[in-house]
Amino acid sequence: MQQLVPGDDHRLLVLHGQLVAATRRNPPTIVGDGRASVAQLVARLNANRLADPMTARYLQQVKRELLIDRYLAAQGLDWNAIPTVDRRVALRGNANVSTGGGATDVLQQVHPHIRRMAEAIAANLGMASIGIDYLCSDISLSPEVAGGAIIEVNTTPGLDLHLADHGYSEEALGALVLGDGLGAIATVVVVDDDASSLRALATADFQVPGLGIVGNEWATLDGLQLTLAESGLHDRTARMLAQRSCNALLVLATVESIAREGFPVPASTLTLWCSENQGQGTLPAWGAARRCSMELQEVAAPSADAGLQSIARALTVAPMLPRAPSLRRDAQLRTLRRHRDTGGPAVFAIMRNESCLLPHFLDHYRALGVEDFHILDDNSSDGTREFLLEQPDCTVWATPAGFSEMLANGEKLLHHVRNAIPATLGTDRWVVGVDADEFLLLPSRFDGLLGAHGLLAHLDRQGWPCMLAEMVELYPRRLCDAFHVPLDAPPLQAPLWFDQDPTFERRDDGRPKKRAAGIRWRLQQMLLERHPTRHRAIYEGQNYALPALWKTPLAKTGNGVVYLNAHSCNRTPPSSMQLALAHLKYGPDLRPRVRDSLATKSHFMGSIEYRLLDAALELLADEDLLCEKSRVYEGGASLERAGMMFVKN
Repeated sequence: MQQLVPGDDHRLLVLHGQLVAATRRNPPTIVGDGRASVAQLVARLNANRLADPMTARYLQQVKRELLIDRYLAAQGLDWNAIPTVDRRVALRGNANVSTGGGATDVLQQVHPHIRRMAEAIAANLGMASIGIDYLCSDISLSPEVAGGAIIEVNTTPGLDLHLADHGYSEEALGALVLGDGLGAIATVVVVDDDASSLRALATADFQVPGLGIVGNEWATLDGLQLTLAESGLHDRTARMLAQRSCNALLVLATVESIAREGFPVPASTLTLWCSENQGQGTLPAWGAARRCSMELQEVAAPSADAGLQSIARALTVAPMLPRAPSLRRDAQLRTLRRHRDTGGPAVFAIMRNESCLLPHFLDHYRALGVEDFHILDDNSSDGTREFLLEQPDCTVWATPAGFSEMLANGEKLLHHVRNAIPATLGTDRWVVGVDADEFLLLPSRFDGLLGAHGLLAHLDRQGWPCMLAEMVELYPRRLCDAFHVPLDAPPLQAPLWFDQDPTFERRDDGRPKKRAAGIRWRLQQMLLERHPTRHRAIYEGQNYALPALWKTPLAKTGNGVVYLNAHSCNRTPPSSMQLALAHLKYGPDLRPRVRDSLATKSHFMGSIEYRLLDAALELLADEDLLCEKSRVYEGGASLERAGMMFVKN
């Protein structure tokens, strides 16, 4: 017989002789509000978990099961019951994460006696890493006062629990586990446009245990065929790396896949590049390979004996990468002025020095029916913040953190706020997430209205929680023409054109896929043809991929929609409707905008797109930008005629 010890179940993680994490496992629990049923509260709990990238990854959804039915019945409840205000209702008697349990970081509360005990156990066992399951009612009290018992000691502890509780990011915890460097498996990338050569490599026997091989059309692990849902090579490679039994990696790529998606891994032990693929059009992909490869070899035939031998040797080398940087534990967001929300459609935007566009931005969205604005100001110095503070419908946010800083939950602050601030508005709120130079346009059938009788009512009827929009870049006939427009002129009333050439297409699963099209792509090609030296100075040696020219600007809070970056979310928007964002990058304030971005390097790939615009302003400002695909912008109707915005049902 074992003694019954009351209390909560804790996992103590000791690494290299030091207690680095302590997590309390919690049974799945809901808290009543006097209005929502148990079923609704559980749905809310699941939605909140999905809304946080770390809990979405490491915690399970709570599902309706017989054991939960019985546990509720023992408390006099069922799924339709409405718990009273602040009543805590446990859904299970156990706290296992695998059955829907939660996790709470309690490292700062651990009593010194418990800390010393855990570290002594690790020292006595001579283990670099152990996980101790410790049962007690209050971990802040010593065992002599509160009692407690060790349930078991794990010599190969899992780390998921300490990520789910937000105690560490994946990078930070990985650095602690591996010591002075982040370990990396041996990775070889072969770039060859010859399909038969890649097939020969995919079936070669390299005699490397745990070898994963990934290509656009195949994926094997230890010789076994895998089915990967991801369609892009970059995503398929990431999925293979997530397999715990993958100890070495061979990626089979084409020049086109690297040019479209970027280099498939952050660093490769060896990259073999087929010499027949070289040419002027391959420079961006070649530069990406140079930047991300410890060793880059140009060979005539990667699948020949010499290539096979080089690959086999490289797959036995384990490179080391630098230690992860120190991380902030929270974003330290605060409001400088809080507007009383009306509960209607809201806009969220991040702004820096947008005094020219800002009045027109607010007027545009007010005309659509937006009633609440939540603006995060990034230390503007041109009066943007002061103007916002004067607006009666604006809540102004600020943070002392840098937008490129990494937070303890594993996100960059810039991405974190895209979910964190809209989440403060409560559930079932439609939020438009855009930048100051992005003006949302609606199909004509909605009469330019977002609210109860417009687009949002239609989305609610369809049950769609988000919507995709193409970023349609509007441009003047010549870049220099923009500088003759007054800074305070309405931006959509100037003579503007757009390319009737979609910058993305839909995959079979509905997700967007980049296309080489649009004015920005044409500017790159003009620079490459007329000023190749300047083009190389911008792109050579960079892991460059085309920018995404789509966004998911509309999302409904509390419905499981999570923004993964500035452009995409975790839900696939319906393909039967597409909105448009008039992207006003080429306006009269283009020069100061370029200077600011180059100084802060806060945009995509260290502001590489603004390096292109800087070169274009210097070398192409007087060039005629019109081509056979150029169309005059005449409001949203012209985009509908061009097929850039549509409703199919």
